[in-house]
Amino acid sequence: MESSGKRQQVEVGFAGGPSIALRIDEDAYKTLRDALRDGDGKGWIEIEAEDAQVQIDARKVVFVRLAVDRGRVGFFG
Repeated sequence: MESSGKRQQVEVGFAGGPSIALRIDEDAYKTLRDALRDGDGKGWIEIEAEDAQVQIDARKVVFVRLAVDRGRVGFFG
């Protein structure tokens, strides 16, 4: 599957309370989701975000929140 290049806002929460917000493309989101779903103790994974490469310890992630674009009302210029 080829990435559309569109970036999505994702928040990743870690055990102990901290979280980070990232803007990542579909491929990076799939990499993150698959690492968490597999549960095979992969440990560290690398995610390419909009403005940085981020190393995440998948064993310490407790949630991932994907922002959903809803139709917006109003005028845009």
